[in-house]
Amino acid sequence: MTEPAWTPRALPTPAPRAPRRWRGWALPILGCLPIALGAMLLLLELPAEVRSEAELGSVGFGWPLAWMTQDQRRYAPQQFPMAAEYVGARGMAEPLTTRVDWAMFAVDTALLWGAACAIMLLAMRILRLAHAAR
Repeated sequence: MTEPAWTPRALPTPAPRAPRRWRGWALPILGCLPIALGAMLLLLELPAEVRSEAELGSVGFGWPLAWMTQDQRRYAPQQFPMAAEYVGARGMAEPLTTRVDWAMFAVDTALLWGAACAIMLLAMRILRLAHAAR
């Protein structure tokens, strides 16, 4: 009787991995990004103060940084300062000229994302301390 040319061997067992601690905080922090984007769109609706007729040519919207500007010179208010509101293009025959500054948009998103993450982490810390006190 001859020996087979190949004999099966047991595969080596991989070493156990250390638990990945980043999963515990990375997903909630990434989850704050949609919250920041939603907050940006809601904050776009805040009125902007216009102090003169010349400022109507470039009214900035967005908070904390103005990342969208509109030319609202077609509206002629009788007194200044006035509160100008963002006007969307929907349903308008001639929409207002609107410009988006994508760099300011990115910075604004990062600022609001950081604020949302800080609030979330603070809330998690408070809940942990309250749970530990029981």
